[in-house]
Amino acid sequence: MEDEYKALLHNDTWDLVPPPPHKNIVGNRWAYKIKRRPDGSIERYKAQLVAQWFTQQARIDFAKTFSPVVKPTTIRLIISLAVHYGWNLRQLGLSTTFALRDLGEAHYFLGLELHRSSDGVHLSQRKYIHYLLVKTKMHEAKPIHTPMAASTKLDVTHGSPLPDATEYRNVVGALQYIIVTRLDVSFSVNKVCQFMKEPTNVHWSAVKRILRYLKSIIDHVITFRTSLELALEAFSDANWTSCPVDHRSQGSFCVYLGRNLISWSSHEQSTVSRSSTELEYRSLASTAAEILWLQMLLTKLGLKLPRPPVIWCDNLSAKFLSSNPVHHSHTKHIELDVHFIREKVAAGLLLINHIPSHDQIADILTKHLPSTRFNDLTAKLIVSKRPLSLRGDVRVSQ
Repeated sequence: MEDEYKALLHNDTWDLVPPPPHKNIVGNRWAYKIKRRPDGSIERYKAQLVAQWFTQQARIDFAKTFSPVVKPTTIRLIISLAVHYGWNLRQLGLSTTFALRDLGEAHYFLGLELHRSSDGVHLSQRKYIHYLLVKTKMHEAKPIHTPMAASTKLDVTHGSPLPDATEYRNVVGALQYIIVTRLDVSFSVNKVCQFMKEPTNVHWSAVKRILRYLKSIIDHVITFRTSLELALEAFSDANWTSCPVDHRSQGSFCVYLGRNLISWSSHEQSTVSRSSTELEYRSLASTAAEILWLQMLLTKLGLKLPRPPVIWCDNLSAKFLSSNPVHHSHTKHIELDVHFIREKVAAGLLLINHIPSHDQIADILTKHLPSTRFNDLTAKLIVSKRPLSLRGDVRVSQ
């Protein structure tokens, strides 16, 4: 605390002025954090003096806010490029004197673990998952091989309300961060997130099952390997009326740069679809928007794709709809902004190809699957066990 306070004074962080009349004065407090090494042991204790911005009122004390937080997709894209071009990944630290320090080769940051091997770069959250299992007292629970049973149907009316939803919200919030490396739990976590307001014992049991599954795959990693070419390919899928309450469908996509998985999403669509063609078409539009953003990011990095991106879809009607306005009487109600995909296809900037349903790997993001199908798709996503040479114990300090 003393070092932090001296640094703030040394850098002239503030000026003492008389409080203006009729203005809200923002307070401050000390925030404490433990900085850990990659193996979980304590490196040092940190203290920061932070402003209590939550005491402000929107449109009275401030108009607009912005927080420059890096997207997980951007992190995975940079790692993929680093592997392809043989770049070194290094970390920089900003000290209290606002000077950048070279922290050496990147091994651990933001709860993510990076390990290099002859096979590529392996990304995981082993320590983070282990810490969550210990915190929830699930580290000795029996492992299970799917995050949810294929027959699971979660509803707001199922079960008895939890007397205190705090732990449920904390754990589900932590699970959302695990999605950064664990695509295979994206759909299940998306489902339990929908009951944050009034969770029941049934929903809590579903969360515990996800934790048991995470225990079984704690050593699994996403591996980034070199690619023959840096081309974008995506898989788009949807599940009609997956929600029994509002009858909205589940959309999903996963995007590859070369052979590396860099982006994915499992989300409930914002409107009710009237047909399977419409819901798949909406999912195609969401996938196309993600690809266009990735193209823009790659362009800013000075990279040009060797060929137009490809989206693989298992619905032929949606594929045809993306290239010409067929079935107009059944699709005229679809919002105009969704039809931007036709413009990109017509200009040759995007290709929509058909893929058989049994080869559609984005299926893992739309529904609960039997264990055989689930494990088969997980393997196709290049999510594998951590190499033996990189394994070790995780120490959790109290």
